[in-house]
Amino acid sequence: MTKRFLELIRRGWRKPPHVIARWLVRQARGELDQYLALRRTRRITLSQLLASLEADSLASLWTRLAEAPFCAFTQPITPEDYDKACPGDVERIMVAADAVLSRRV
Repeated sequence: MTKRFLELIRRGWRKPPHVIARWLVRQARGELDQYLALRRTRRITLSQLLASLEADSLASLWTRLAEAPFCAFTQPITPEDYDKACPGDVERIMVAADAVLSRRV
């Protein structure tokens, strides 16, 4: 028996039966979903994928994805512009970069 299993038993011993049952169901669903998800991915067709993503064709889907805004800035940014967004951070980054280049921890 592993330490983790013994710890689960020790913690579970103090829980009411409905909490333990809910935990067991959640664990079983997680295990089952790992198995079923693999089967679902093997069965999906292109038409099902396009319908679920509301796209007419694969080309239009790729175009829509390429035009979608990202939550992170994905293009180069000048240190000045970055310093406007995060004042003082450029200096911290440059000091850390110099430390790396001189192999200091």
